[in-house]
Amino acid sequence: MRQFKLIHFYDWWRGFPLQLFLITILPLTLLVILVAFGSQNLHHEAMRSLIGDRDLRAVRAAAGSIELEIMHRSTTIQLLARSSSANENLEQLLITPEELAANFDGGLALFDINGNILSNSTNLINWSEIKSKQPAFISSMTHSNSPVFSAPWSTQDNELFIMVGSKTAQSTLIVGAFSPAQLVGHILSNSVGTGQTSAIIIAPDNNADGFQVLYLAGPDHILTTVNTQSGFTEPLNGDSGINYYHAHGEERVLAFSPINPPGWGLITEEAWEDISTPYLNPTQSAFIFAGSHRIMVWRSPDRSAAANA
Repeated sequence: MRQFKLIHFYDWWRGFPLQLFLITILPLTLLVILVAFGSQNLHHEAMRSLIGDRDLRAVRAAAGSIELEIMHRSTTIQLLARSSSANENLEQLLITPEELAANFDGGLALFDINGNILSNSTNLINWSEIKSKQPAFISSMTHSNSPVFSAPWSTQDNELFIMVGSKTAQSTLIVGAFSPAQLVGHILSNSVGTGQTSAIIIAPDNNADGFQVLYLAGPDHILTTVNTQSGFTEPLNGDSGINYYHAHGEERVLAFSPINPPGWGLITEEAWEDISTPYLNPTQSAFIFAGSHRIMVWRSPDRSAAANA
């Protein structure tokens, strides 16, 4: 009888590691894995919000830098307009060729008060058509003491220019033209880089409902969502913020901000999961590895051999 009890106790003791594994280690391991997958959604939302906020700050900073460039050109035109030499000869203007090329790659032009061309520095733009094709621009200059911006102007070579003009002290009109690419290229190149981020600058379309694209940097898939997603008209109304939408099998984030005084909008777009995945996957894998490691340790050959000894 005593020998039977010893054998029974010995058999029970041999099964103790297995019981410990089944009752304690395995449930804890499954709990760890469950927590990993359960917390992934919380981590997912936190990263989504973090990247959205980061993009919003970046687009606001870029819009601010673009506004400074625009104001610099506006101030330059205003200074030239107040110059006593701004009569009928652009050569008398106090601006060097280097300054002219850096600020107004489309050139300068001088008009009379009725919008008839008097003189121009380049022929990139057909200046004589300004009066007939953009009468509102001419009229605004004659009735304003501040610089006025034109609607986008496309040349015969499909080059896009924006004009800024002001009435001079001699009651003529001086106009400078610059391309959006020259204005914002170096600013957005730092934001867009070589990744999958897209950036687009839009302006109100006076001839139709909606807007006109002034500049595009990065992949052009952002254009496929132009008329279908919100976030493309808000900046034209002076709003800034972020929106999310699904496209190409992934969720993308739009960050937008207005650009004043022209009333433009800057929008950036990227697949936020491209950024968050390198952070989410290692976190999840760490939990799974920890759970798997527990199983491997408790079912290692040495422990199994000891249990069967």
